[in-house]
Amino acid sequence: ALVEPLPYKDPGRLALLARLEPGVPMDALRGAVRVEALAVYATDRVEFRGRELLRGRAEPGLFELLGVRAAVGRLFDEPDGAARPAAVLSHRLWQRAFSGDTGIVGRRITLGGTAYDVAGVLPPDFWFLRREIALWTAITPPGPRVRGGREGGAVVRLKDYAQPRDAERELSYIAWSLKPRHGVRVQVLPIEERLRFALHYYLAVLAAALAAVVILAAVGFRKSRRGGVFLVGKSFLLLVGLAALAVEATAAAATAMAGRVGFMEVWFPVAAILGTWWSWHDQRRRCRVCQRRLTLPVSFGNWGSPLLDRVGTELVCTRGHGTLYVPGMHWSSAEPERWTNFDASYNDLFTGKG
Repeated sequence: ALVEPLPYKDPGRLALLARLEPGVPMDALRGAVRVEALAVYATDRVEFRGRELLRGRAEPGLFELLGVRAAVGRLFDEPDGAARPAAVLSHRLWQRAFSGDTGIVGRRITLGGTAYDVAGVLPPDFWFLRREIALWTAITPPGPRVRGGREGGAVVRLKDYAQPRDAERELSYIAWSLKPRHGVRVQVLPIEERLRFALHYYLAVLAAALAAVVILAAVGFRKSRRGGVFLVGKSFLLLVGLAALAVEATAAAATAMAGRVGFMEVWFPVAAILGTWWSWHDQRRRCRVCQRRLTLPVSFGNWGSPLLDRVGTELVCTRGHGTLYVPGMHWSSAEPERWTNFDASYNDLFTGKG
């Protein structure tokens, strides 16, 4: 959703409508000068063969608006007068539940106790709102009365000369004229722009966190180039993993396309800060030579007279490369953490040779 090309015709002209006031007729918005086409959608969960699947419901013109063609059979853009309602399968469900059988067109399936005729199969690269939507069924105008968001809303294709902000003002005026007491303001959210914003936001946070790590490595490990490189490499893997998790969570929650990254906008920066802090703290407790975690903590000093005697802990490298002194008290005049290298004479003690 964030890095691949969108599987729509001319995606720069597609936008979602948010803050739709219940009761505003969709036909009134379809008549806007800057709107070429409009379709209402909704999502719900339905039982199929003992499993619960995510289903998309849309007006018949949705796929034509998106510029999508069926991989097998047809879509339900044009009603055919069939007695039973039609369903369109996702390519994934077609492969998993029907083994890619091309004879699926016209077969009857049951969704939540209602019979549907399979009209066709969507292309393998198609998705709208969420990749987890397993199938689509048709709803007829005027469509569900929704405010917009994950459960339902409307998608529009703007005319080639129309700007999103101009269309937003026009649609808001139409909605306000129909329900003047509600202070209606329709929000137009360009799909491509919104998805790219989410990606750029994650990349900006990731770049800022990596820059902070490089600065910490340069300042804190000036005398240990290997430690600085290890800190940067470890932090890079951690932060990229968090960024990938944020992208996957955004796609799974379908919030980016719906116009709000929401929880991820706060979660990812906090996770990046905590990950950077952990990486720095972990690196300070590693050997400056072999980069292994320091163990064998030895406490010394007398807490009864901390002003007369040093109180702290020494951590030892099990390979015999040195010790790290960690002060137990942090006064303004206290000693900082201090690394002491061992010379070759300590090798026999730690390796057992000689």
